[in-house]
Amino acid sequence: MMLRTHRLAVAAVLALGATGRALADGLLPLPPAAEQTASLQTPYATYALPVGPWEAGKTPSIGLTGAVTEQAWRIPGNGPDTLKLAETLRAGLIEQGYAAIFACATDACGGFDFRYQTDFLPEPEMHVDLADFRYLSAVRGQGPKAEYLGLMVSRAGDTGFVQLTRIGTTETPAPTPLP
Repeated sequence: MMLRTHRLAVAAVLALGATGRALADGLLPLPPAAEQTASLQTPYATYALPVGPWEAGKTPSIGLTGAVTEQAWRIPGNGPDTLKLAETLRAGLIEQGYAAIFACATDACGGFDFRYQTDFLPEPEMHVDLADFRYLSAVRGQGPKAEYLGLMVSRAGDTGFVQLTRIGTTETPAPTPLP
């Protein structure tokens, strides 16, 4: 949760109104109606990427150090449900060479505890419904040039929410549970 303090101070400045087509450098196949709500780039930071469900008081994570980019989008209207949206986004990531490390849905993730032990952008940029969310962590490449990402998909009523967190590492991470 190293980024949380810094991010809260600048999140309001970073709210954007981009269209759905110029998203995440073309990484995510989001619906055309998607509106980017935030984009935050930290050139060098530590990030705990979840790689397992919350249980026994913690969420297993890989401690990564490198450039961290966090982006969030709101999808208005009667778009796809979280399952369909998560499947579409995952397929797009796999097409681009990412391999899933861990994927889960709401209760299988650890529900409330998973959500609050994982670092996400604050409301209103990103909303995580504790009864309906899906999470994916993935990697592309190996060693010092590996790129990691965390993807959260959720809904509030008819509105979808997506957050993509990308971490470009500067060294090979060792899987270690973080508090």
